[in-house]
Amino acid sequence: MGIPSETLTRKDQPVSGSTTLERLLLTPASILARAADVIERNGLAHGTYQRRQHGLKPHDAPVCTLGAVAIAAGAGPYAWEEADLWRRELASAVVAIDALLDFLGFGPEETRNETLGSWNDAQSAVTVIHALRAAAREAACHELGTRGPRNSPAAIAI
Repeated sequence: MGIPSETLTRKDQPVSGSTTLERLLLTPASILARAADVIERNGLAHGTYQRRQHGLKPHDAPVCTLGAVAIAAGAGPYAWEEADLWRRELASAVVAIDALLDFLGFGPEETRNETLGSWNDAQSAVTVIHALRAAAREAACHELGTRGPRNSPAAIAI
């Protein structure tokens, strides 16, 4: 089964401008996989959601992990700063962030923003992309109700 193909975009296509229906169809696994695509395409920013680049639109500039997840969920890289979005547009992104933090071994008592921000700033883009894709595979296994090794056929589908 896996993730519905209509929730994914090509790597060279921006994931911004998602409709409400598209955001509702996003699973934590698809958000994490799309976030990896965003960082792979745009580059990784340290110390901020997004590193402003002269002449680049916000969805094309390097982003941190939180910014990439926000973009992957159909919001802007700074959406986390808007409290109302936490309840609406970013609800599925919060679940994806929690899945990533769980994959990385962080406990629920740790603050999402500070924990993930510190982790992001200590990593290379390659490491972040790898972690996002691995967390996406693990989340897909949980979404499918499967258990087993991280390299199972269901996990490799992403």
